[in-house]
Parts: sequence; structure tokens; C-alpha cells
Amino acid sequence: MIGAPEDSSRTEGLWWPGSVLRLITGLILAFALPAGATLLADARALGTFPSLLYVLCVVIAALVGRLAAGTVAVAVSALMLDLFVITPIGSLSQISKDNAADLGLFVVLSWVIAALMARTEQTRAVSKRAHQTTETAHRRLGLIADTSRMLAASFDLPTNLHAVCAAIVDHGTFTHAAVLTTQADGIEILAGAQRRAAKPQRWWRSTPSTATPAARIDTGAGFESVPAALRNRSIRILDPATRRGKTRFGPWPYRSGLVVPLLIGNDIIGALVLLDTAERRTYSHHDVVFAREMGERVARAIDTARSYQHQAHIARTLQQSLLPQTLPPIPGVTVHARYQAGAGTEVGGDFYDLFPIGDDTWLVVVGDVCGKGPEAAVVMSLTRATLRALALHEHSPKRLLTLLNEALLAQLHDYRFVTVSLATLRPQGGRLVVDLALAGHPPPIVRRAGTATAATDSYGTLLGGFPNIRLGETSLVLAPGESIVFYTDGVEDHQTSAKDQATRLLEQLGDAPADRIADVFTASARNAPPGKQDDLVVLTLELDR
Repeated sequence: MIGAPEDSSRTEGLWWPGSVLRLITGLILAFALPAGATLLADARALGTFPSLLYVLCVVIAALVGRLAAGTVAVAVSALMLDLFVITPIGSLSQISKDNAADLGLFVVLSWVIAALMARTEQTRAVSKRAHQTTETAHRRLGLIADTSRMLAASFDLPTNLHAVCAAIVDHGTFTHAAVLTTQADGIEILAGAQRRAAKPQRWWRSTPSTATPAARIDTGAGFESVPAALRNRSIRILDPATRRGKTRFGPWPYRSGLVVPLLIGNDIIGALVLLDTAERRTYSHHDVVFAREMGERVARAIDTARSYQHQAHIARTLQQSLLPQTLPPIPGVTVHARYQAGAGTEVGGDFYDLFPIGDDTWLVVVGDVCGKGPEAAVVMSLTRATLRALALHEHSPKRLLTLLNEALLAQLHDYRFVTVSLATLRPQGGRLVVDLALAGHPPPIVRRAGTATAATDSYGTLLGGFPNIRLGETSLVLAPGESIVFYTDGVEDHQTSAKDQATRLLEQLGDAPADRIADVFTASARNAPPGKQDDLVVLTLELDR
């Protein structure tokens, strides 16, 4: 976590200010102001009490250059006062004889006043720096909290990392921020951002809101600091060789910066690079701690996202293995099927199948198993296999669903229900006869002459939940150029049912081809609100013209 603010009194002392420039300015004033006061005194412009102006000179010098400058101002003022004001003829021997008491009192009082002014200025400076340090710590804590929220918002790694880089740059400490990962053949830039006023470089865009595209570059192209930081497993402070010039880190010139290794346990996964092109800075312990905190969060986000992507890949691979690899051709009919995986790392329950069941007769089925995961995959596989077995002896859609319900009830004991849209297809005389039955599934949509209507209003009862179910069967005929679209409920949004959403999309598409229908349906599923992205199956049968 962020450490406590640094002790500002170490740099803001009673004798010396925190800035060398202020000390030099104070010393100059310690000589110049008493000289100016002496000129005024010599011109008889100070009246009866010229020593007050010298005290003012001491106060100003002490406020600017602390007690060191104030002490010099006291000495110079006392000398000027004695040589040119009290005894204008000027004799150093007279200081100790005639004016020793007065000058001694002046020196003591002036030095006390200088000490009080120096202490007051020191206290003010320490308070100001402590306030700035506290404010910086609060802003950094806020940035760390915001970073955690950004990285936890989704598993879209490039978008999340870019948002974090943009937030770091907008924070103002650094002008450039980038996340790199090491590869066997070089370094890959995952994301980055730069300050708006900074000149765009090779891999950067001009505004933090624009993502830096991923790119691979050779590790020797100015990125030698990255392997060094990764080997040492510690933050590397980039220090240019010259005080005024800029050194290049890859394609980016910089004046100062940090390379933060991204570590997960003992594994090194990349680096967070923070650069400042505006000024050469000395980084404090708290700067390093802040960079380390950011690096730890970025590293965990990368590791989590990669684990998620790996699990999602396994789920998609398993899901694809449970779906048909190819679909059989139907003479005179164009068949197009598309499966879109939903969000998450579990196997979905949506499925489809198409296979011949006799001479010039095919069976098409689209269904959805309740839930996700291995259990849903088992039920999906069982449903497909059972239907194929039953279709060897039974061709009636209604009767097939009844027998399937009985088989599911006999083999499943967790009441994991299934919705099914099932139809037989028979080309006859240039037309396509479709016999359709639904078991709790959204009805397919028929497209005719630019219109889109539901094939039936009889949804039926879902399967696997009840021994007695109500099913209906509908027959329809497709003419050349007409089509029927089967789908699952992944197309619905939070305000529209699957049937209404599918109908609306098909009306907007008009006579678009089957692959375009699949593109629009899957895009609708992907654009669902977070947490509502479900699996989707779209299967289109179009009778050729």
C-alpha cells in the first residue's frame, strides 16, 4: 500500500531552504538590500530611525533564504549601519568603542527576528509540502482504486489496459504509459497512452482515449531496460545520461521514467513502462511504491484475463465438438448455421442438428438446455443422440418430442429441462413442406416477400420437466425465394422477447442472404448488456429460386 508522506522537514531546514535557487537569491538579497538601505540613509531619506529599514532587509533575506541568508543580512546591515550611517567617516576601530552596545543590541534583535522569520517560513513550507504530499497520496490512492475497478469491469484485456494507461497519464505524474509483454521473438505492446500535449510517436496515438494497437518489436530496439528490469525482478529507474538532453526508450524520447516488472508469483509476464518526456525527475520511495502497486494490479489483471481466455477457449472447443461439424446438403435448399458463444467460461446449452431421416426427408432441430457447464453439455449430447435414434423409427415431429420427453425423464434426475424447435423437411414440386412442432422454444420466423412472421403461436411444453406435456404440430409450405429461420433465445434483449427481436431484425434485413442474417443475429447477441450475453444458434433454410 502507499506509504506515509515523506518528512518534509528533511529538505526544508531552519538554516537552509529546500531550493538552492532560493538560498542564492536570499544571499544576494542579504548584500543588496542593506546596500540599498545605506544609499537611502546617506540621502537622508530614512528619517530618525534608519535601523528599521535594515531590520526589514534582514526579514526579507530570512524569508527568502532562511536563517543562513538572514544571518548574512544581519552582519552586512550592522557593518553598513556602523560604517556609513552612525559614523559616516568610516572607521572599523570605532565599532567596538563608541557603538558597540547599540550595534550589539541591533545584531541580537535582528538575528532573533531573522530566526523567527526563518522558522515561520520553514513551518509554512513544511506545511505546504506536507499538504501537497497528502493530496498526492490521496490522488494516487484514488487512481489505484479506479484502476482496480477498471480492470475488474470485464475480461476485455486490451480495452482495460488502455483505460488504465490513460488514467495514469491523466493523473499527471507521467506523460507516457505502456504495458509490454515479453515474447520469445521480441516485446509485444499490449496497450498504451500518452498525454494530449505530447508529440505522437510511432506506437502512440494523440489522445489517451485511443487505444495503442498491439505490435511486436525487437528487444534491442532501445528496449534494453526491459530485460534488465525483468532479470532483476525490481523496478528500474530510467536516468538519461545528460541533464538537458533526452534518451530514447524504444521509439519514445524521455527525460526520466520507471520500468515496473509484472510478476505473478515467480513468473515474469511483462512490464509497465512509465515515462516523463517533460522533465528530469528524481523518484522518491513513494513514487516507486505507487508504481509497484499499479504494476501488481496490471499483472493480476493480465493473468486473470489469460486464465479466463484459456478456460473460454476450452469451453468453445468442447461446445464445437458437440455440434455438427458439417451439415448435409438438401437439394434446392440453401442451409446456413451459425453458433455464437456467450460470455463466460462454461459450455453453453444451445445446440442444433440436421440429418436425413428417409427418402427426400430431413429433420432439423434447434434447442436450448437449461443452464451451462458440464451438466448442460451432457443433456445436450443426450438430446441429440436420442433424437437421432428415435428418428430411425418415428418421423412425426410431435411424436418425436413426446418420445424425447419420456427418454429425458427416464435418464435425467435433476429436472434440467430442454426447449426444442423441431421440424421435418420434404422438398415437393419445387416447394419445401415443413412440419413443425415446438416444445417451449421460440417459434421460427418465416420470410415471405419482405415480410417476417412467426411460423406458429403454439409454443408447447418444455421437455424433461413434466410427464404429461402439451404439444402442437404445424405444417407450412415455402415457395422459391422464401426462407425459415430457427434461433435460440440468445437474440433477445432486456426489453424484447426472442420472437419479437428476431422478427424485427428480419424485417430490417429484407431479402438479405443467410450469412448476413447470421451476422446480424450474432451482433445483436454480442451487444447485449453485461451479464445478459447468452449463447445463440441461428439456422436458416432458404428455398432456391
